Amino acid sequence: MGRKKEPVNVLIEKGKKHLTKDEIKKRKDEELVNFSDNIAIPKSLDKKFHKEFLYYVEELKRLDIISNLDVEILEKYLIIKDLHNKCIKALSTGDNFMDKDLVLIQDKYFKQLITLSRELGLTITSRCKLVVPKKDEENKKDSALSILFGGTV
Repeated sequence: MGRKKEPVNVLIEKGKKHLTKDEIKKRKDEELVNFSDNIAIPKSLDKKFHKEFLYYVEELKRLDIISNLDVEILEKYLIIKDLHNKCIKALSTGDNFMDKDLVLIQDKYFKQLITLSRELGLTITSRCKLVVPKKDEENKKDSALSILFGGTV
C-alpha cells in the first residue's frame, strides 16, 4: 500500500517541486475544499458542552481543518470525552479502583477518544498531515539568530 497523497500546497511548502505546473493545477482542482461557513452547535448536544464545542470550532477554523461535515464527529468526541472522564473519576475512588468492568469500559472510551481526536486533527501527528507548514516562521527564526550571532547560523 502506497503513501497517502499530501495536498499540493504541503508538497510545495516542503520544497518538493517535482510536479509540473499542469500537474499542480490538476491536483488543486481535484482536492477537496473545506466549507466551514455553516458550523452550528447541534441541537442534540447538551448545553454543558456548548462552550467547549465553540472553543474547538474556533481553534480548528484557525488551522483551516474543520468543515461543516465535522460537526457530528466533534459532538461525539465531546460526549465520549465526558464519559471517559466520568470513568476515570469513578475508578479513582477507593471502591472502584480494581473494578474490571469499569476498567474495560474506560479503555473502550479511551480508544474511541483517540480515534475521534485523530479524525478531527486534534493530535500533533494528525495535524501535521493536514496543515500546511509555514516557512515565514522559519525565516523569522533564522533572521533572529543571524542578528544575535552575526551571519548565518
